[in-house]
Amino acid sequence: MTGRILALDWKLPHPRVVAGEFFTADSISAFTAAFIDPDEIPTRWTYAVPPERDGVRRTYLDQDRGFGRVLSRAFARRRAEAADLLYKGGGILVCRLRPRGDPLELVTPDGPLERLDRYSFLPSLSLVDRQHQLSFPANARFVPRRGSDVIVTGVDDPFADYLREFSGRISYRAVYQDILETPLERFATVLAHNRVGDVVGLSLPFDEGRLVLLPPLDGVPPEREAAALVEAVDQMSIRPPFVPVPDWLSGYSLPGEDALADELRSLIERRDKLAAKVEE
Repeated sequence: MTGRILALDWKLPHPRVVAGEFFTADSISAFTAAFIDPDEIPTRWTYAVPPERDGVRRTYLDQDRGFGRVLSRAFARRRAEAADLLYKGGGILVCRLRPRGDPLELVTPDGPLERLDRYSFLPSLSLVDRQHQLSFPANARFVPRRGSDVIVTGVDDPFADYLREFSGRISYRAVYQDILETPLERFATVLAHNRVGDVVGLSLPFDEGRLVLLPPLDGVPPEREAAALVEAVDQMSIRPPFVPVPDWLSGYSLPGEDALADELRSLIERRDKLAAKVEE
């Protein structure tokens, strides 16, 4: 991949990276990949809308002079662009993993209409097998949790290599959890977790596209981080898409497979008998 890459609210100086701001930059789908740090997104409403008595920030669409509808349209636009990048373009979307942050409820006279947070721009993904279902981001929890006890998994993945390069410089601010406790390895690639198993790095397949959630780094020059991320994107773009092993596969055998299995068992038994004779 040699195309241009968009970086929204993420300082990544690099010749191929175009910097922009979440609410004003060009379309995400106009690029081959995008890096997004959603940290500052809630400031659009936290400075303008105070929390109510129950601690929730709300804007009333019949009274806010279009403020809430403008925000809703902005998120809908970014969500459609991200879906086009992933599903139609087969591109790569990399987001920093952070808590959902202070949400904003959009309220009509008939009741709540929509709830916005840092990740409301992410497109939907639904994957199922016979026993499990992954619904993203509907069932995703971005739980506030801080630490540096990051363990990079042994998977062969360019973004796992990126995390290994900066081992000791990773400081997560949130962990990823699934409300239904879906085994993520069935549908996605877990890149890193902490010492108690909380996921802090994840790669999700959107057909031929990939959505990657990465923890922040501490003390790494932006130029070095940018170079490593661009290299990971380039390496990921030439790899085949992620395809999970079907859960029904074990119920079917190939022609001659049973005979080969019997022969293997016979050889193992013969080996064990010979080993026992040698010991005698």
